[in-house]
Amino acid sequence: MDLLTGLFFGLITLVVVMWVLSVLAKRHVVVHTALTPDRAAAVCDGKFSGLAWRRVDGRGALNYQARGFSFKGATPPVMSIDIEPLEGGGTGVEFWMSAWTSQFGMVSHVEKVFWKRWTLPRAIQAAEAAQSIA
Repeated sequence: MDLLTGLFFGLITLVVVMWVLSVLAKRHVVVHTALTPDRAAAVCDGKFSGLAWRRVDGRGALNYQARGFSFKGATPPVMSIDIEPLEGGGTGVEFWMSAWTSQFGMVSHVEKVFWKRWTLPRAIQAAEAAQSIA
């Protein structure tokens, strides 16, 4: 396989991966935790740094927009978080990508949203484990 063929297949692979990540990033994630709603909100807020994310208005109780370049009208996505106490005790944390622009079916800056979808549940679980030890 020559260099040009390798680059072509690499580009096709990248496009397919971006499409898959774009579809997965649009799904809602719900986490149930023993943390109080205030503590769960603090944990979530702590996972969004001021360098990579900024607070914005949106559909959730907490809303963050990824910082990044806008290219041909494609703005970075907004991630929204709702936190509600559950009837039986504990807290429900729901997060989703609430606003985005896409080009050719691919969401701009989707890697940032996908990374948060991966790290937020783990941060909540770690805070819950630390709370149960203390």
